[in-house]
Amino acid sequence: MERERILEFACRFFVCYGIKSVSMDYLAEKLRVSKRTLYERFSDKQTLVVSAIGRECCNAEHILQRVSARCSTPLERLMVTSIKAHETFAAHCNAFREELVRYPSSVERIDSLSDTVCESLRRDFQTGMADGSLQTDQNYELLSRVCLTHITDNRLDRNDFARVLRTLLRGCCTEQGLFEMERLKSRWSEQQFYFKDFKFGKR
Repeated sequence: MERERILEFACRFFVCYGIKSVSMDYLAEKLRVSKRTLYERFSDKQTLVVSAIGRECCNAEHILQRVSARCSTPLERLMVTSIKAHETFAAHCNAFREELVRYPSSVERIDSLSDTVCESLRRDFQTGMADGSLQTDQNYELLSRVCLTHITDNRLDRNDFARVLRTLLRGCCTEQGLFEMERLKSRWSEQQFYFKDFKFGKR
């Protein structure tokens, strides 16, 4: 349990302030544990960074799966899972992103999460075409990549991202899909319906 607590809070500090700015001394102070406790569980800071990021990515994937399972239509899955994924990526400050290159295995793990999100988008676009809510003459491979670019953009807050996403989706909806989008919009004020059980953690 202590190890999980350390990983959770270490990742929050790393993504919010940057890896270099968060020393082992700082973590020990904030977690109210001794440095000895930290080093008993993690041999060095690099091990802690890699472990913390790996855990965060794994948790994010599990949450996206659970959120997706609660959605009843492809458009709903596209909206809700994209916003949940954006919560994780948008929390990554610029310093964290720049410093991450020193941890190749962590870069690969985050890239793997991005690939998982992109594949989920492709799958839901295909399902949306099949159920008649999305037009069949769109380049959804390209649109998946465009959506992923916005998902990983830390300059957009959740409301701005949601507006961008709705605009992108409306542009490729059929009449049936537009009706579905209006239904989702009318429920948008009830954000707890989508989000109350699924939190990546406040940064």
